Amino acid sequence: MASGTEGNYLRDCEEIACWVSAGFGKNRREGPENPRSSQQGWIAFPYFEDDKVVLIKYRSVIQKITARQPGMKTTLFGLESIDPFEPIVVVEGEPDRIIMEQAGFRSVALPMSGFTLTPELRDALECADGIILAGDCDQGPGIKAMERLKQDFGDKAILVKWPDGYKDANETFIRCNKMDVNAFKDHFNDLSPGRKASRCPEFTDWLTVCYLTMKER
Repeated sequence: MASGTEGNYLRDCEEIACWVSAGFGKNRREGPENPRSSQQGWIAFPYFEDDKVVLIKYRSVIQKITARQPGMKTTLFGLESIDPFEPIVVVEGEPDRIIMEQAGFRSVALPMSGFTLTPELRDALECADGIILAGDCDQGPGIKAMERLKQDFGDKAILVKWPDGYKDANETFIRCNKMDVNAFKDHFNDLSPGRKASRCPEFTDWLTVCYLTMKER
């Protein structure tokens, strides 16, 4: 990472810390209304574009309520994971994307099922080596959102359905695979036949070595 970019990243991290310590979300419609939520803590999800934080969303650790930093951009969570040599898995919601990444899959998350991709975001996803659509199977907006994306991307994308009785990646990981990361990875690869969404660490490491070698010359 270039020194200038690193400086921007560090400044963004400092801003996140200031926002959190200042008591984000208070007295806002999406913010915490239960005082226990504020006392127990929140998880902050920073959204990046070009190494800049463009959105920060928060989720209570004790109940399913969220907040967001006002006046910031709505976009995909995890754009930095898109790689031209690997497929990208599109899910819905930050926890699902985190589970996919933990299992070794590059992933981005829609901020909500009704979110419409901008031309720039569509182009960014097109850069990946295939698109795997694995959103919520909730018999409603989640399925419709994935079907709409499948129609948009055509043969570039495949549509994955989670097992019956499980709504999404997070629920499949916790309830179906009993929080076993390797079991979840194998399970998901079985769900997406013809396009194995697995990492190639040796190839990535080789590219890194080449880059560092060239940089030193």
